[in-house]
Amino acid sequence: MADILTLIGSIFLITLFGVLLRLFKIADDQWVDVLNKYGLYIGFPVLIFTNLVTLDPAQLHQMASIFTLNAGLIILIIVITTLIVSLGSWMRPEIGNTYIICVFLGNVAYLGYPLVSSYILNSAGELSIIISIYSLLAFSIGIIALEFRAGEFESIKKTAGRILTNPFIIAILLGSACMLASLKIPQVLMMALNTIKLSASPVVLISLGIFMVRRYTVKKHIPHVAALSLLRLAIVPAIFYLVGTVSGFGPQFKVSILEAALPVAVTPFMIATLYPMNRELIAAVVVVTTVISIFTLPVWMYIVSLL
Repeated sequence: MADILTLIGSIFLITLFGVLLRLFKIADDQWVDVLNKYGLYIGFPVLIFTNLVTLDPAQLHQMASIFTLNAGLIILIIVITTLIVSLGSWMRPEIGNTYIICVFLGNVAYLGYPLVSSYILNSAGELSIIISIYSLLAFSIGIIALEFRAGEFESIKKTAGRILTNPFIIAILLGSACMLASLKIPQVLMMALNTIKLSASPVVLISLGIFMVRRYTVKKHIPHVAALSLLRLAIVPAIFYLVGTVSGFGPQFKVSILEAALPVAVTPFMIATLYPMNRELIAAVVVVTTVISIFTLPVWMYIVSLL
C-alpha cells in the first residue's frame, strides 16, 4: 500500500505544480486551452502510436475479448444513463446531458495513462487501445445520446467524419496498420516520437492543476456532485470489477477496472461548448472527483492487486 500511495502522490504532485502556477498568476485559462490541445492533438496521439507500433500482434489478438467487453460495458452505461435521465421531466436537460457524459468518461488518458502504466507494468499497449475505445465511444455513441435527447440527429456521414478525424482514432489506425504490416519505423523518427511521448502526461497534468483553480458555485449542485462522484468513483468501477470476475477475466481486466475508477475528465467541459450541459456542475465535479480519487484510487489499486 505504501508503494501505491507513493505512486499516486508523485502523479498528483505534478498536478499541484499546475495549481501553484495558477495561484502565483503565472498561468491562466489560456494555458489550459493550449496545453489541452497539445495533449489532444500531439502528445497522446504520439503516445498511442508509439505504443502500438511496438506491440506484438499476437498480444492484440489475445486481448480482443477484453477490449470487446470493455466497449460493451461503456455502451451499456451510456444507454442506461440516457434512459434514466430521459424518463419524464424530473431532471433538467442540461443536467441530464451532464450525467450522460460524466458518468462514463473518466480521465482515462491524461491521468489514467501515467498512473496505470506505472502501476501495471507492460500495460502501455493495452492502455493505448482502451483509451482509444473511450475516445471513440465518447465522440460517437456519447454524442449520439446527446443528439437523441435534443431530437437532432446528424447524418451517418458527419458522424463517421467526426470519428475518423479524432486524433486518438487516427493514431490507433496508423499505429495498428504499422504494427500489423511489421513496418519498421526509422530509429531517428522513433527517438523524436519517444521524446514527445514522455512530455504528454506531465503537460496535461499541469493543465489539470491550472484548471482546478477557479471559482465554483457548488452549493446548488451538491446533490449532483455527490451523485456523480459516487457513480464515477465507486459504482462504475464496481460494475467493471463484478463483470470482470464473473466473466473469468479478473486478472486480465485489471487495467479496465482502474481506468473505470478514474475521476471525471476535463473533456466534458469542452463538449459543453457544443451541447446543452451544465458547465458549472462539470467544473465542480471534475475538481471534487479528482480530489476524492486521491483516496479512492489506492483502494481500487489494492483490490485489483488481489485478482
